[in-house]
Amino acid sequence: MHRSVARHLSSLLLFFAAFAAGNALAQKSGVTPLIWEVRSQANAVYLLGSIHLGRSDMYPMGPVVEKAYQASKIVVLEADPTDQESIMGAISASLYEPPESLQKNLPGPLLARLSRTLERYGIPLEQAQPMKPFLVAITLASMEYAIAGFDPSLGVDMHFARRARQDGKPLVELESFGGQIALMNNMSSRLQESLLQETLESIDNGEIPALVDSMVNAWKSGDGKKLQDAVSAEERKLPAALAQEFHRKLISDRNIAMAGKIETMLKKSVAAFIAIGAAHLSGQDSVLQILSEKGYRVRPL
Repeated sequence: MHRSVARHLSSLLLFFAAFAAGNALAQKSGVTPLIWEVRSQANAVYLLGSIHLGRSDMYPMGPVVEKAYQASKIVVLEADPTDQESIMGAISASLYEPPESLQKNLPGPLLARLSRTLERYGIPLEQAQPMKPFLVAITLASMEYAIAGFDPSLGVDMHFARRARQDGKPLVELESFGGQIALMNNMSSRLQESLLQETLESIDNGEIPALVDSMVNAWKSGDGKKLQDAVSAEERKLPAALAQEFHRKLISDRNIAMAGKIETMLKKSVAAFIAIGAAHLSGQDSVLQILSEKGYRVRPL
């Protein structure tokens, strides 16, 4: 099970933000995903929504994305998906310290439902015992996306990390896998349980393929509102107080921190190509909104 976790950990926010498939496809026909330019008096950066899982028909991306990449001297990601040491360290931080276990921290009915779901994948419950609930939810959701044809090795983050290495462009992290895991670990036990419950229900109800299609279509058509509505709908599945905790810890607080780091880049003279999750680029508290309110010029390309 740990190898499976390692394979999918590059999609840390895939389930929680429920947006990943929304910016999945930039087709060979030339479909271009939503991308923005943010400009200061001294510099410009380009912000592209990222997906941590992908598939081959995402590439090549349209000329607008390519032009922005070529115009940039550095590539910026939430976390470097090629850093295996960091990934393994994050996995270790996601596991219980013995004698703690998943069984000791989940209500009986939820544990039984999880066991039944794991049987679908041929995974005994025992293999999940070291994992905290949020990591189980991530892993199960990632498996479902993989079944739907998405592959971590074809994700946008991985694509641009490899291109940066190939082209000799510095690769900068806005966050890190360790920092993202720390955020997950700081979620309340109730929120972790609710996220796991929602994941199991989505799997049981067969909702994930439909969610993928809806978000892919919204992204392909450049319909940011439809995409944001889908994200909000996922949050509304949680009890109100837990939805607020989820949004604050995994979206709003991170948006503020990432916008601050991007603002530092805007004050320098090195153009940057930045790929972050689409959930961070939509809504009233988005990275784009924060930068706009600080007086930077934000425009879609």
